[in-house]
Amino acid sequence: MLNKLIVSAYKIAGFLILTGILVGLGSYVVMTIFYYVSSSWVAPVIVSPADKKILELNAQLAQQQSLRDTLRASKAEMETKLRDTERVVAAEQDFQKGLTASLEADLADRRRTTAKLSALRVEYAKTSDVIAAANTDFAGLSKERMKEMFDARLATRDDVVRGNMELASLANANLGLSERTVMLDEQITSAQRQADSLAFVVAPSASKKRTVPTHDVLVFQREMQLSVLAMKRAEEQSAAIREAISAADATLHRYEMLLSAIKSSPYLLAVDQHVTIGFVPYTNNESVKVGMPVYACSGNIVWCRRVGSVGETLEGELSGSHPIQKIELRGQMVRLELADIRSAQEPVLHVGRKPFFF
Repeated sequence: MLNKLIVSAYKIAGFLILTGILVGLGSYVVMTIFYYVSSSWVAPVIVSPADKKILELNAQLAQQQSLRDTLRASKAEMETKLRDTERVVAAEQDFQKGLTASLEADLADRRRTTAKLSALRVEYAKTSDVIAAANTDFAGLSKERMKEMFDARLATRDDVVRGNMELASLANANLGLSERTVMLDEQITSAQRQADSLAFVVAPSASKKRTVPTHDVLVFQREMQLSVLAMKRAEEQSAAIREAISAADATLHRYEMLLSAIKSSPYLLAVDQHVTIGFVPYTNNESVKVGMPVYACSGNIVWCRRVGSVGETLEGELSGSHPIQKIELRGQMVRLELADIRSAQEPVLHVGRKPFFF
């Protein structure tokens, strides 16, 4: 009797075990087939600020923002330097224009001075010739009369000495005329040399001959060369800074795009907006629309109840796992408006209707 009970118990246990295996296998097959053909499921995601992905995204966001801000500060410094170099170029150009105008005015003054001195030299030469001739005639006549008067006992030796002194004064006057002639010639030569030097600096191509420049002209020329070099250096610096600013703008644009992509991550949006999100693979996009009802099932696909509705789609692409096959799928996130927040703990939620209408 006991043996029969033991055998019956073994049979019942074996039947129950086999039944459980068959039920489990059947459930797996049914669920596999269901998820193979179903396109209305979503995988809820509970996002918290301490989530690893959130921390990584926040760290990446902070790093990229820091790099962007550093580049912005560097760009601001470059723009300040660019304005400085542009002011240097403008100042040097004004200085060169002023220096050129000053040289042209000096050249005109030197030419007028040369012309006046040349005219004076001509008049002075005529006058000095007349004066010298008159002095010579007067000296000769005075000498003859003095001799005649001395011979006739009409003049004393003292009178002769005084007469000779007067003749010496006339000779000295003639010598002074020659000296002033030499001085005028020197002034004319100096003025002409200065004019030629200035003309060569102001308009080298128009100058007929190359003149050794004067010291003042060399100083002017050196100032002009230094100004031109400073202006060229500032222009080259401006060009280099403009290229650097252009490169910084391109890099900032890339930073902004990267930051926008990070900020648009569904995970960050979910944390910022305090919403529950669900992963929707691209194969299910057509079956998941805004406003459709959302169901949570106690048996994964049976004993279902409505727990909320589908909200808007969040920008960005994510990867998620298939609920059965556990393969990686690409998709998007949608906002889930759940009346029962505990349903977000379910592995899968269904959209549109209950899988088996119960």
